Amino acid sequence: ETQMSGFVIATGGSAVYCGPAMEHLRDDGVVVFLDLPLGELTARLGDLEQRGVVRRPGQTLADLMAERLPLYRKHADVTVACSGMGHEEVVRAVLAAVTSL
Repeated sequence: ETQMSGFVIATGGSAVYCGPAMEHLRDDGVVVFLDLPLGELTARLGDLEQRGVVRRPGQTLADLMAERLPLYRKHADVTVACSGMGHEEVVRAVLAAVTSL
């Protein structure tokens, strides 16, 4: 088994549906939930079909978020509220949150 440290693994949003996978990630690292309000998430994602966001037929982004939000919160070691932040600000916030554990 290979030991890794100092890496970031950015899973797809649907990874939270697999409890054993999330437990494995938590066992070997820190799971960070980047919390973004629905309006900002909608603007960032744009066309869901083009982005490849997996949904059931007729399922809206709001429906998907309502379904996943409890799972994101359950599996997160750290939650970073990212509203209004740019990429660099998010990175700084994540580093601050993770180093304070």
